[in-house]
Amino acid sequence: MTRVTKRKARKLQKAARLYEDFTGDVPQFVEKIYVELPDVVWLLGELDAVQYSCFRDGREEHYIHEFRKSSRPLLVVNSDGTALHIVGGRYHITDRGIEDK
Repeated sequence: MTRVTKRKARKLQKAARLYEDFTGDVPQFVEKIYVELPDVVWLLGELDAVQYSCFRDGREEHYIHEFRKSSRPLLVVNSDGTALHIVGGRYHITDRGIEDK
């Protein structure tokens, strides 16, 4: 196994572990998603909060996470205004969800 393949395998294992800790379910599959990262963005503003829905322990849950001022990421937009990106911030994702640092 090459170094790149081993590194990717470790990242997949870590992602699977975080997914399982957060959702309470073992991941059933891996899906490759292509994300085009823009080389030019414009700043829309600071992200005060994020609202999302997900499945945890077999039930659909709805969450709102309000970032502390010192933890807020930036919300940026690609050059043609068709894709939002969350950049930076001081937070991490745990089994409890988004946690500010």
